Amino acid sequence: MAPPLKTGKRNYSYSFVNPNLKSVECLAKKITPDELTNFREKYGYILSLLKMPFTKDEQEGVHTLLQFYHPSLRCFAFTDYLLAPTLEEYSSFLGIPVGKEVPYYSAMKAPDSIEIAKALYLSKSVVEANLTKKGGCHGFRMEFLVKRGCDAAEANEWDTFRAILALGIYGIVMFANVPDFVDMNAIHIFILQNPIPTLLGDVYHSVHHRNEQKGGLVRFCAPLLYRWFRSHLPERGAFVDSRHTSRWAERIMGLELRTLSGTTDPWTIWKLL
Repeated sequence: MAPPLKTGKRNYSYSFVNPNLKSVECLAKKITPDELTNFREKYGYILSLLKMPFTKDEQEGVHTLLQFYHPSLRCFAFTDYLLAPTLEEYSSFLGIPVGKEVPYYSAMKAPDSIEIAKALYLSKSVVEANLTKKGGCHGFRMEFLVKRGCDAAEANEWDTFRAILALGIYGIVMFANVPDFVDMNAIHIFILQNPIPTLLGDVYHSVHHRNEQKGGLVRFCAPLLYRWFRSHLPERGAFVDSRHTSRWAERIMGLELRTLSGTTDPWTIWKLL
């Protein structure tokens, strides 16, 4: 029998990136029902991220989850089980397959204006005229993307519109860095069209780093991590009934493996023997 793990709330203080979604939501309102279908076929369900407001209660849920991170095991350790997000789960949530090609890494050569123009269905001259710098990063200001996206919708240039809307979600929601700005890293990941490994890598890297620092700002798509965590929690019973009276820590500590819902994939949930 394996020795019991030391689990429990450590009270490290974490904060989360809280991006301004108004600009991306403004663009999303321009999409028609037919184009919504086309958008999903090419870019998956990333529009759903705009419908996942990260409420105070949800922030508390993720904040509590992070207290259970086990740095040696690189997962979340609870009373009688271990829990860890997987590529397959993130892929399923966003409807984006995990590509076979090498995923994004920071040492990759940044895309040039020709590659960016091709991905956004824009001219090279427009791309070069609007690439700028903010907060030490190169990329596009959201005000440019919103204007160009709205112009594309009005002109029925739907390839351009869909690409700009998707890029806005990548830069503002999935890989947020500088406020109201889509940086070159997000642009590069968008061009590669293989975001799932990076999304998951951001979780593990940021949580592990901040655990070592005993708290701080965690840089990952927190609403998506909450969606993953919530998918494993009970949908009925004491856990749900006590949501208005008990804090997250108290509710989570009362859970056992048999009470979890969602997938029972052994790579996602491990029972402590």
